[in-house]
Amino acid sequence: MNILLFFPSDRSDKGQSNFFLPLSDDRARHLLKILGAKKGDTVRAGIANGLRGKASVDEIQEDGIVLSFVPDSGEREEPAGIGPFLLDLVVGQVRPICAKRILREAAMLGVSSISFVGTDLGERSYREAKLWSSGEAERYLIDGVVQASATMIPALRLFESLDRYLSDAIFSPEYLRITLDNIAPSKPLFEFAGKLPAVLAVGSERGWSDHERELFSKAGWSFAGLGGRILRTETASTAALAILLATDEGLFSSRYR
Repeated sequence: MNILLFFPSDRSDKGQSNFFLPLSDDRARHLLKILGAKKGDTVRAGIANGLRGKASVDEIQEDGIVLSFVPDSGEREEPAGIGPFLLDLVVGQVRPICAKRILREAAMLGVSSISFVGTDLGERSYREAKLWSSGEAERYLIDGVVQASATMIPALRLFESLDRYLSDAIFSPEYLRITLDNIAPSKPLFEFAGKLPAVLAVGSERGWSDHERELFSKAGWSFAGLGGRILRTETASTAALAILLATDEGLFSSRYR
């Protein structure tokens, strides 16, 4: 846990800057058992979808920990290089175990949003997985954000089909729209490196159908490839995001703040 992330439900009745974590909470366990926190200690902390700063341990009670949060001086948003970046990810629906990896990795890398779409060649039952209805998906997003020592949690959206996604999605004209495809790529993905804002689409385990390629083409998306190897969806997603986030100034350049 590289940052202690607070949520509105954690606020105590002592004020807006005070928080209470019950001993049953994983964050409280981490503070006490892993960090060995004691009264007066400070840790890196942040408000979910808000500022970063430091939290002080004010009290360790029988039922939980009382902490106070102070934002970093002059900080109004996450620092340059932390994100979120102007990069959205669209993924064809995959097995829940693969989706969990994608959620965590994409959130860790700093995408703005993640959309999972039903595909022609994908397994329909994946859309009904408890991952999407139990709140578990959001927990994987939070895990990725905490690992990155960030606070901004990507938006998560689910669509029944690619057609529905393309009908609903609205992007500013400056957004590049890139479809990862190993069947008919028009250029290698590295030619798009650092060219944000962008939205990247990665197919499900069996890739895009010809019908879906036609939908992308009619909507003005570019087709790009990662080489001749056939990659798992989660591997392709992570590799492609890293390439798009790479710039001459290094990964996670401040130019996209």
